[in-house]
Amino acid sequence: MKIRLINILVLIVVTLVLVSIVSVHAAMPGFDCSKATTEVEKLVCSDDRLADLDKQMADVFRALLSGLGENEKKAVKKEQNLWLKSRQKMLDASPSREDKLKTLSELYETKIAELNLKAELSVKTAV
Repeated sequence: MKIRLINILVLIVVTLVLVSIVSVHAAMPGFDCSKATTEVEKLVCSDDRLADLDKQMADVFRALLSGLGENEKKAVKKEQNLWLKSRQKMLDASPSREDKLKTLSELYETKIAELNLKAELSVKTAV
């Protein structure tokens, strides 16, 4: 009986540790926050929703690239780099932190939808 109770307690502790690890990793963006230098990167790292959106975008971007030829990959990467650079310009019109977070969320949601559409279209044209 005592051993069973100890086993149950160990199981509970292990479960709590795993849940906390998963929770921490769920809010990690698609880049290393310790290297964040721009205002956008710092905002993404400071907000769980933005971090999640950034991770989603990175995952969709990688999936899209995996289904493209070399020339298409170059074009998509160039377009993505332009979008990444333009985020700050789009934030400049937002006066408060809350406005910046809202603007970034909207930008990410739109970009994720765009990348998903491109991925769907590339799959359809490959079939």
